[in-house]
Formats: sequence, C-alpha cells, structure tokens
Amino acid sequence: MSYTEFLNKHLYTHGEKPPVSVENNMQDGIQVEFEDRLEAWALNGIISGLACSISTTNILIASGECYVEGRRFSGTGVVAFAGAAANTWYVYIDPTAPSAPYKKAIADPGAGYLVLCSVDWNGSDTLSNLVDLAAWGIVPATLGPYRVVGAVSAVTKIAVDTMPYNFWHHYTEMVLGTAGTVQDTIVDIHMGNSGAGPVTVFTTQTRRPTLAFGSAVFTRVLSGVPEANRKGTAGQVIQVDVDQVATGAADLAVRLVGRWY
Repeated sequence: MSYTEFLNKHLYTHGEKPPVSVENNMQDGIQVEFEDRLEAWALNGIISGLACSISTTNILIASGECYVEGRRFSGTGVVAFAGAAANTWYVYIDPTAPSAPYKKAIADPGAGYLVLCSVDWNGSDTLSNLVDLAAWGIVPATLGPYRVVGAVSAVTKIAVDTMPYNFWHHYTEMVLGTAGTVQDTIVDIHMGNSGAGPVTVFTTQTRRPTLAFGSAVFTRVLSGVPEANRKGTAGQVIQVDVDQVATGAADLAVRLVGRWY
C-alpha cells in the first residue's frame, strides 16, 4: 500500500518563490480534496441550527452549520417567495452555488442537495404549512438488526432496546427469508422516553415497512419516512412489533437506518 498525497500539492525546490497562481491553485486544490474525502464517507446533513421559519413572504433560515457534498456551509439566509407561483415548495441548500446556496424548487431537488423544509405558498402574500425536513447528522448509523429466526407471529414483540446515542431516523428496512401467503407482513417501530410507553414513529400507518405475500425469498423492503420521534436521543426506548404477518412467513430481520447527530 502506498500513501496518497494531495493532487495539487506543489513540490518546492530550494530558493523557489512560486507565483501567486501556484499558491492559489495549491490551496484551492487541497480544499477540494478535503471536501472529496469527506464526501466519500459522510452524508449530507446538519450539525447545528438552520431552522426555517415564516416571515411574511419569506422563509428565514437561522444560523447553523451543515455539510453538503463534503462542503461546509454556515450562516443565516432568506428565501423570498414574492412573484413565485402558488404551490408547495422545497427550500434547500445547493452545494454547487456556494455564494448563494439557499434556494427553492417545486420538485424535491433529490440527491446531492440538502432539503431544509417544505412550505405552501398561495401565490400572492401567504406562506403556510411549514414542514421541517432537515436531516440531522453526517455520520451513517444503524440500529439492529432485530431478528426472528424461524416462524414469525403477528403482534410479536421482536425486541425492546435502548438508543445508545442520539439517532436521526431516516427509514426502516426489513427482509423476510420466506414471504408467506394470504396477507402482507407489516412491521412497526415505537420510540419513547424511558419509563413511558413508546409510540409509533409512523403517524401515517401506510408508511410502515410492508412486504407483500408471495414475494421472492429474501426480498428487502424500505419503510416510508417516519413522522414522530424522528430525532431520537440517547437513552430512549425502541420497541419493534410485527403488526401483521403472512401465513408461513419466516426468518425476519429489521434494521433502523439513519445517522448520529
């Protein structure tokens, strides 16, 4: 194995006084390579702040810090809606425009961007229904897997666990070795504080991870986006339930996918 140096590293010779362009290119290149190396293992996410709020016809973005595509962004922002068409809009950070990164779009900008919130705009003077969509943390993390080996039963409490660290819940995945027949298999995730009964993270129950009966063996499915207790804290309780099970379903594994924050 050999050590990999920065691509834009300048090799000086004795007594050399490099021109300004060489110095600038070297520093810019080192920054780019740091960003590329960070992007290789980190997720786009927020470290602190950047909460969105409505102020007449603008969305205000509070001070904070985040990383998007390996680039660090910080500071406040304003996204104006005057003159925009009536619709539901997404407010996001565009890493390709570092001088003006806060933008809006009707369609979710997708991978490579960091969505902060969505909001309804009536086309003239009112913003409403602000929804926080910020992704907290940049280090990938998982909880589980929580398993049932062999036959799976409905209303089986697969596991009760405690959260070992602050965990931002992105989605839940599950896999069945045998999908069974007659009806689908549905799993639910509950979270809550120690000493109290945990509650489902899927306020909209159709978002629970669901595997259709008759699916191929070892089929993996993902849940929809959790809506409650998404930003869990260390010490909270996790409960994994099987709400419904297919006849003959067997060998179940469930994993919570997210990130540390």
